[in-house]
Amino acid sequence: MIMEMENYYGNYNWRGKFFNNIIKKLEYSSYLELGVSTGLNCWSIVECQNKVGVDANPNSNLPEIVCKYTDDYFSSLNNDIKFDLIYIDACHEKYQVYRDFCNSIKHLKKDGMIILHDILPLTQNHTCINTLNGNVYEMWIDLVKNYPKQTATFIGFPGEQEGTMGIYFGNEFDETKITKIDYSYEYFFKNFPEYIYHKTLTEEQIIWKAKYCRMVGNEK
Repeated sequence: MIMEMENYYGNYNWRGKFFNNIIKKLEYSSYLELGVSTGLNCWSIVECQNKVGVDANPNSNLPEIVCKYTDDYFSSLNNDIKFDLIYIDACHEKYQVYRDFCNSIKHLKKDGMIILHDILPLTQNHTCINTLNGNVYEMWIDLVKNYPKQTATFIGFPGEQEGTMGIYFGNEFDETKITKIDYSYEYFFKNFPEYIYHKTLTEEQIIWKAKYCRMVGNEK
């Protein structure tokens, strides 16, 4: 059963609108998007002071897009460059997504946020690499298992195969904890509530949690 969300946007532009709310309410000033594609549903909508998009083969002629593979982009990035919000929606292959995540962590501010797309394939047919979701869900399972307090989900478009996102709060992460990334769709489907619905927060809860993480981080 699809949960009824009070902040249900109801259209394909919901991601950009959601990000704008996050950026505004948390006073973020820097945004990195991995995997821009056409830019219509997200990139072109997001408003942020420092905005960077990366795509090896964007389906648009946006001049501000860095035309590189994500690995190449991060290898050329100075270590001191940090972002408040990073959105990962490039390659949908689990190990590449994990590399994108690990590289993003290194360039995330301590009270920042990483958002992953494609964590909820509605059918097994959606888990093939060249389909909408790929096998990103396997990497998400490991993140939730190892970092339950730092992960959450947000459902912006219930019932739609691209309507759910995974959220990771803060930049504390140990790469050695995740070694497997090998789960069947049957396992995911059977344990669906544990990795998706029981992790779901509203937009206001996400804002509150991010502010709390910021406060705790400043006290350390």
